[in-house]
Amino acid sequence: MKSEVYFRDLEVSSIEGKTIFLDIDGTLVCDGGYDMTLEDVMKVQILSQKNYVLLCSNKKDHARNQKLAESLGVSYINSPFKKPSRKILGYFKELPPEDRVIIGDKYMTDGVFAHRIGAHFLKVKRIRGQDELFVTRIIYALDDLIYFLQTRVRNNFF
Repeated sequence: MKSEVYFRDLEVSSIEGKTIFLDIDGTLVCDGGYDMTLEDVMKVQILSQKNYVLLCSNKKDHARNQKLAESLGVSYINSPFKKPSRKILGYFKELPPEDRVIIGDKYMTDGVFAHRIGAHFLKVKRIRGQDELFVTRIIYALDDLIYFLQTRVRNNFF
């Protein structure tokens, strides 16, 4: 299995003409955070040049999420539904192209959402916060275990 990289380190030059659902928490910022690195901002700008990029988050701090999207020059999906619900797609006036990519740090939300909408999932290494709660670390550890097992089953390793 290929080791994960942070979003800022993804090779994205071949991603073109796609609708990209880009997770916020754990992918662009630490969980609940505001501060993005310059490298993350530049990576979003590169993706935006050849793709339709949408920020999405299961954190319902819509003001923060919208502010992050505006600072990046991309759209934000303001939906009452959380990933992995397909109902998120109902919040578009005009549904973006079906050639979709989900970029995120959690398999159980981002990866399952990708599966449900027929998208390709790019799992990235999670950005951790310094004051991260123990329960958050446990949730991420379980998510990593489920992702590991799922990829092994899919690749017929068991």
